[in-house]
Amino acid sequence: MVWALSPADPLSGIVSLFSRNLGSKDKVHEFPNKETTLKDGDLVSFGAGNATYRFSFVPLLFFLYCAESFQVNDPLQEQISSIGAQITYHFNEDCTHVLVDELMPVKEDLLEAVVAKKPVVLKTWVEVLELLSAFSSVLKTRASH
Repeated sequence: MVWALSPADPLSGIVSLFSRNLGSKDKVHEFPNKETTLKDGDLVSFGAGNATYRFSFVPLLFFLYCAESFQVNDPLQEQISSIGAQITYHFNEDCTHVLVDELMPVKEDLLEAVVAKKPVVLKTWVEVLELLSAFSSVLKTRASH
């Protein structure tokens, strides 16, 4: 998944700066289309303050907790892929979330994930993330015109 940084309002006084490998700071509004692609480890500053944030990419890995007869359908797989996530059918510590079928009984795998403090979400949560991602893309496209 590619992340882009652009000022929220190009006409505002907020200037977005970023730097790579502790090099010089570059102003995003001086780039073509007033945006740049962020990479893991980039430093980002907003406005005139001293706060600097390190961009870190954390891959989403969903542990799919569902009945054996349940198959990941194409729309769900597309939604999961569209937000840059992957699926596993076996819980492990690399899992970032548990995607549950709401009709599943509680079993050992789910309890293990809850004890490991992994967020438990429904398919509708993935749908909302996909919609937010699509909406963000539409806004970005309209703002560039």
